[in-house]
Amino acid sequence: MLDDPNMPPVYVQKILGHKRLSTLDIYNRPARDDVITAALTHHARQEQRRKEPPVPVDEPSYNPDSLSILFGRDVS
Repeated sequence: MLDDPNMPPVYVQKILGHKRLSTLDIYNRPARDDVITAALTHHARQEQRRKEPPVPVDEPSYNPDSLSILFGRDVS
């Protein structure tokens, strides 16, 4: 359950009946190869993110139809 990214550790704590979250550490012993693979994957994602151009963000605007309803007249 601790390996599931969609399962919060506090839920695992409750399911297993532990008083403190830190006691889950006895179950959380990743293999050396898993740690290395995860670190390399993380760095590859970071590198890919740096290479991709930033996504343009549209300026916020109001829907003219909504404004017409709100003000009771055509605002366009």
